[in-house]
Amino acid sequence: VPPEGVYFTRQYYTTFESMPADLRGIIYCDPNLSKKGKGNTTAIVALAYSPKHDAYYIPSAVCRSFSDSNKLLDEILSLKMQYPFLQAIAFDGHVTQESSWTQHIRNYTLIRQRPFPVVHYQRFDVEALAKNAQMLYVAGQLRFPKSFSGTPDGERFIQQLFAFTGRKLSALDDAPDALICAVEFIQHLNLSRKSHQPVRTVSDYY
Repeated sequence: VPPEGVYFTRQYYTTFESMPADLRGIIYCDPNLSKKGKGNTTAIVALAYSPKHDAYYIPSAVCRSFSDSNKLLDEILSLKMQYPFLQAIAFDGHVTQESSWTQHIRNYTLIRQRPFPVVHYQRFDVEALAKNAQMLYVAGQLRFPKSFSGTPDGERFIQQLFAFTGRKLSALDDAPDALICAVEFIQHLNLSRKSHQPVRTVSDYY
């Protein structure tokens, strides 16, 4: 059992039963593959903002090991199609990762014979930005589905979240890393501004 962290403690964990109708959001993932689907996990976070409630909602998140790039991309596309208010997708974007995943996406489109939404590659400093997500979390503005902790993905995600210390002391920090970057990306796109009007982009294929 990992130790209790300092950023996302259990006492401030906030849930929701239903989502507001004015959500607009994104999907963020730091993709990595592990041999035979065992080892480090990959976290995929869907995060959306509600101007009416001034709060962030996580309709769904994935936290598991992937050995097949196509299965990981299937999960992301499934989220995109399930929640039409998710307007953009971002991956962690160092040069090598951007190159390899651009090729994975090309292969995916050939195998599946269907388009995949445009992916934005971003590099965020997790340690420097952790406080931003922590403030929302402590204020109850970062909300999870009520049934989330009862799913295998949710249980892994929350366990990593609660254990997060803000430093690279453990390989099991994919969930908090992805959540922190998702908060930054949604702000980067100005989706968290109350006056913002969502605009369709070329990345919105569905």
